[in-house]
Amino acid sequence: MKRKIIVNLIITFVILPISVNLDDIFNVIRGEYRFYDTYYSNLKDYLSVTVFNVTNLIIALFALVFVFFPFQLFKDYYCKKNKPLSFIRKVYLLSLIVISIILLLGSFSNIWAIPWYNNLMYFVYAFGFGLIFTTLFHFLLDRYVEKK
Repeated sequence: MKRKIIVNLIITFVILPISVNLDDIFNVIRGEYRFYDTYYSNLKDYLSVTVFNVTNLIIALFALVFVFFPFQLFKDYYCKKNKPLSFIRKVYLLSLIVISIILLLGSFSNIWAIPWYNNLMYFVYAFGFGLIFTTLFHFLLDRYVEKK
């Protein structure tokens, strides 16, 4: 149980903000600590402004509560029934959770008012999100739990 909590927090508050701001991470790899028109002298200041800012922490908290927590609950429910989910089904489950949030929030923010075929990329993003984070959960958490 402690391992699930720690892995979920690490994935949510460290890996998710980094994956959301990949372009900023590429700047770090190139050694450029520039964000818009501001230059930073060290990596710590640059990352605190670009990657680990309040907005990304709110997004991470939202993802923890509305995406990763229900995902873990569904996985636990199926494991208690002695039917462990396959990797592909876990990817589909996480993608379905993200797609349902996109559909719900898209209805309120009116993204469906523009031609609907322009919004199909959201489903591709949801599947990519599901694939990446299910892979992380699989290697960091699920293999350990399933061996037990």
